[in-house]
Amino acid sequence: MKTKAVFVVLIGIGLCLTASVACADTIQYFIGVDDYGSLSINGTLLATFDSGGAGTTAPVAVTLPAGWYDITIDYKNRWGTDWLGLYWDPGPGVDVVPEAYLRSQNSTGQWVSGLKADYYWLNPDKSRGAPIQTIYGEGPLANGVNSYEGYHNGRSWPVVGYTGIFEEYLTGQIYVGTSPPPTAVPEPATLVVWASGLTMLGGRAWRRRRRG
Repeated sequence: MKTKAVFVVLIGIGLCLTASVACADTIQYFIGVDDYGSLSINGTLLATFDSGGAGTTAPVAVTLPAGWYDITIDYKNRWGTDWLGLYWDPGPGVDVVPEAYLRSQNSTGQWVSGLKADYYWLNPDKSRGAPIQTIYGEGPLANGVNSYEGYHNGRSWPVVGYTGIFEEYLTGQIYVGTSPPPTAVPEPATLVVWASGLTMLGGRAWRRRRRG
């Protein structure tokens, strides 16, 4: 019975590594903005806020295997004061998404923590205007006059100020998972081979037990 239990555990590990559903985590995400913002993860538009004032989108549950996924945030301050925050609820409560869970590639193609932020002035009709600058490694995202989390000075917000009429277009990746992001991740093919090896070892142990 003990050998059978080990065999079942090894099969479970193999399935968890090779089948996406087996290791999926569910985490709620939302943004707070003043006065426009949209959030997309893994190519799916999750939420848009466009009320003319400050507020947050409703939390949206994201269920994906633990790993890095593309994220895009389009923020605009079209009038008055500004605010942008990216929040999550991994359990047991809501907080700002840590910078360690965000990454992007810098100008040399190296991965850095935080997102890539392209800043633009807005035209009188609120469309995208002249570029201001690009910041690599923007995060954690909780910046602006209405931010109460203590991250008031975003790396580039002093340039646009707290009442600037501008757009911030953020791109990069977010780590979806309840455990901290790994510092090194084996290639997918390596994981499959490793999982297959564990399953074979479990099968051999079970057969050896039967023969004994």
